[in-house]
Amino acid sequence: MTFGKKTFLAWLLVVLVLIAIVTDVECKKKSKKRKKKGGKKRGKEFYPRPSSVTDHQYCAACRALVKEGVKELKHRKDAADVYSFTSTMCNQERYYIYDYPPPEMFESCIAFISNWEEEIEQAFMKRDTNEEMEQKLCYEITKACKIEDKEKEGEAPNVPPQIEINGQPQMVNPDGTLEVQTEDL
Repeated sequence: MTFGKKTFLAWLLVVLVLIAIVTDVECKKKSKKRKKKGGKKRGKEFYPRPSSVTDHQYCAACRALVKEGVKELKHRKDAADVYSFTSTMCNQERYYIYDYPPPEMFESCIAFISNWEEEIEQAFMKRDTNEEMEQKLCYEITKACKIEDKEKEGEAPNVPPQIEINGQPQMVNPDGTLEVQTEDL
């Protein structure tokens, strides 16, 4: 029994359609599971993050995540592409060029997505333009960057009073600048 070129192409098309249907069904099942798990109502003041992640790190993670998502997804909005991105969005290799070292960006990214994964996916799938994503996700939906709004209004940012550099405590000024103290040898 030999197949002609048209028969082969018809079967190939059927197989590809079946794969697309199965993939779409799996994505919808995954989305339903997330909805059942999440179930939290997010009010205006909802801003969860672990104490080890500063306000600025949390905001930087959101902004970096948006930049990486826009760079990878471009104008694609379908669920399979967005879920593919969100499954690897906290990979440390993505975060060498951002505000904090990759391990800190990774911790901040994990903290951010653990509370907002469904909202991140929805924002990428429903976006009108890539340019609006940072404002929409980081300032409006999650309020991850509300610290920057406070700074614009004149409120002091949440800065630790001191940090350690090379094992030596260094004072942080209220404006966030560092007062470096060196020992004379």
